[in-house]
Amino acid sequence: MFPISSEALYICGFAAFFATCAVFFLGVPRRRWLLFLPFGLLLALAVLLLPYSKVGWNAFAQILAIGLLAFLLVCAAGWSVALHYAFKWWLPRWQAFRYLLAVLPAVAVAGAAVISQTVPRSACSEGPLLLTLGPHSFAVPRSREVMVRVVQSDPKDKRQFYYSQHRDHKSDLQSLCKLSQNGIKPIAITELWATSEPFQSITTHFPGDRRIMILLDSHFTNDMYGGPYHDINNLPEIALQDGALTRGDADNGAVCRAKTAYRYCSVWTRLSAGARISAHDEPNRGRADAEVLTDLESAMEALLQEISP
Repeated sequence: MFPISSEALYICGFAAFFATCAVFFLGVPRRRWLLFLPFGLLLALAVLLLPYSKVGWNAFAQILAIGLLAFLLVCAAGWSVALHYAFKWWLPRWQAFRYLLAVLPAVAVAGAAVISQTVPRSACSEGPLLLTLGPHSFAVPRSREVMVRVVQSDPKDKRQFYYSQHRDHKSDLQSLCKLSQNGIKPIAITELWATSEPFQSITTHFPGDRRIMILLDSHFTNDMYGGPYHDINNLPEIALQDGALTRGDADNGAVCRAKTAYRYCSVWTRLSAGARISAHDEPNRGRADAEVLTDLESAMEALLQEISP
């Protein structure tokens, strides 16, 4: 259960805000002007933060958070008013219990959020996770931290799941354990993504930096992995580009070339008639192409050796 995920912590924080506001509104019925104090504080917070927010996700997150706090504030006020008059008219002898009812919704929501963090001890949660990709079978330890796309009935369904020890991937772990019947049944996948180091967090290293992918041919496409910069079926044309390095073919090959503001390298090897393994390093961080390709090939071999059942 512990550590709690960031999502659950946010839910508990908002629940605590609701409970605090509800108790506050119940406690100041005779000083009605104090009822406007939380609204004033929230408005002041918005005035102080939003003008200095940079355009982007941070500003959007701040606006969303303030909007949610305003909504919870209104809900807490309404809930408190309903409880105040309900106990005043129908349960005057039970006034002390209104505070318990005031925080009950918040306790229920926070409790559900914490309980959702429970991951049953099983072969899936302890590892390794059994996977199949085409004719290949893999046993991935949880410490390796990978992302997989599971075979779905709808080919357009591109849902991805992270199998890792990161606290924010518990919902994915629960889904994978359910799909694998708690680690007994192998899960059929179309893609497996990993970083070059087993304990690097895929949360901070995907996409970009060095990564390794094992893919079905149907998922090894020009559009998904680099667009025109990484068309393995067009190596002769890429070789004509200034500074480009290519070798091999679409089954077993490599390419290094400039991609917008930086240089990157990719290497790939066919595993079977329907699957390939590929490794990428972007940017190259000033290293020689030959050194980067050698490291990528070693990383692919190490991954295959580590996850082989």
